Amino acid sequence: MPTKGRGPTDSAAEFLQNLLTIEVNMVVKSGLTARKMPPIPIAILEIAGKYYWFLHSLCEELNIDNHDLTGLESQQRKNGTGTFDALRTTAELLMNHDALSPHGSRASEHVIVERIYRTSAFMPNVLEKLKNQNDKVDAWNTTLPVLMDRFATLRGVRADQGDLAFIRKAWEIGVERVVMQSSMQLDGDIVTRIDSDYISADMRELHNLHLEICRMGVKTWTTMAQLAADFIGGALKSLGRLIGLAH
Repeated sequence: MPTKGRGPTDSAAEFLQNLLTIEVNMVVKSGLTARKMPPIPIAILEIAGKYYWFLHSLCEELNIDNHDLTGLESQQRKNGTGTFDALRTTAELLMNHDALSPHGSRASEHVIVERIYRTSAFMPNVLEKLKNQNDKVDAWNTTLPVLMDRFATLRGVRADQGDLAFIRKAWEIGVERVVMQSSMQLDGDIVTRIDSDYISADMRELHNLHLEICRMGVKTWTTMAQLAADFIGGALKSLGRLIGLAH
């Protein structure tokens, strides 16, 4: 049974909650395309594709015969909960492999496999919510070539701000290695994490770039917070006038 739809108050509360934290991630990636995230159904299927190829390659290199990935080749991979259940199960198997242990030969890839596990475990919940919020969502449970034929009709698909941020982050980062991350809280608490391979003085230019991006993020954050404050102030003034008229 579909859940009750979210109202403007819920969206506003979620927007304000998102303003409490700003996070800046820096990844190292080859073959950049610089394209924007596609419509949500295609983005989710592309996430599954990235996860599949990473896990598939890792299983082959470690000589692991994993039947959960069978049937998830590009022409059969679909945009449904079954796909992410299989990815989650495979990621869990690899997380417990000796090669991905802290002292194993592939220890650096453990964090990526763990990321795949967490995202794949939560994605079915997102898909269920999208099913309740959008019409004909069952038609998304198909392959990428079919979805691309329906590209124009998928632009109207909407998601909650929290789910959209989750999907966007999973799509943007994919299976890339995050080498620097800064998280800033509204109360002034700031945490910066740097990959040990990128902490030397030789990486100073990359450090400066990360710092500049953080400054830009804070500037944007300040603007958004001011807009939110102006919106709330205007709403309270309007409410006060209505109360005054009622009396």
